Amino acid sequence: MLGNSKKNKWCCFCKYWYDPTLSALKPKQGRDLFEVDINKKNKCLERNLVTQALSTCPKFSGKF
Repeated sequence: MLGNSKKNKWCCFCKYWYDPTLSALKPKQGRDLFEVDINKKNKCLERNLVTQALSTCPKFSGKF
């Protein structure tokens, strides 16, 4: 699935979603456009929960 880091407020684009190697994201041609691995799950450091890459929450804060 393609996502835009500026428009989509998904967990994979949030600074609280623990993915230091950005393994859920693969850059695509175009500015701020990424292919997202929808099966990835990581821990949200803000809410202390394991969430999927495409999850959303009100505590979103962009990492880019």
